[in-house]
Amino acid sequence: MPAAATAFTGRAGRRVVEPGSVELRLAASSAEVRETVPLRLVGPEVPVGPGRFATVAVTVG
Repeated sequence: MPAAATAFTGRAGRRVVEPGSVELRLAASSAEVRETVPLRLVGPEVPVGPGRFATVAVTVG
């Protein structure tokens, strides 16, 4: 999973990825979470430009 998938719009109005704890939730729906995986992003805050999209390929089988 690319770190850019955790980007958000910060207080300055720019999209950034910040270090810290996040959770990856695997779910059948938003109400039916099946697994939770804690992750920790390390390193400096990184700006994410407008041309950078974070897509994560998923296969259900």
